[in-house]
Amino acid sequence: MKLSEIKVDPAKIEAGAWVDGIPEFEGVRLKVRGLGCKEMQKLQRSLFEAIPRSRRPKGKVSQEDQDRILDRCLHEVVLLDWEGLQNDDDTPLAYDRAKALTFITDPAFKKFREAVVWAADTVANDKAEAFEATVGNSAASSAGSSPGAPASSI
Repeated sequence: MKLSEIKVDPAKIEAGAWVDGIPEFEGVRLKVRGLGCKEMQKLQRSLFEAIPRSRRPKGKVSQEDQDRILDRCLHEVVLLDWEGLQNDDDTPLAYDRAKALTFITDPAFKKFREAVVWAADTVANDKAEAFEATVGNSAASSAGSSPGAPASSI
């Protein structure tokens, strides 16, 4: 294996990148940070530490707590924007943090959550064929995009 095949782009992981070619999401692009980016690690650590010790015997947390932590990370850190999503009347659906929270946490939108995880894994592992552009070279964000907006609680 060549060294170039195992290198990743830390800048893309931290700043985010547009990803297309998402399975079952034809025509949709997501701007995401890579799974495991520093900001995600920081949030995961703080959420884990906030779980009472009585609910994490031997350092283990329940699947429910793991899912809740991942949902918060996906919403507050990982997902930055989207393009190509439409309402049922075929009008474009602009990125909105409140809608993103619903799509990530509502079991009825399980496929969306899986798409975000897939895209973030793609960025984390630098699978270059799926990238459209890095944040610095990407198209303008959708209306309502506000990656620096205050975090919400889940």
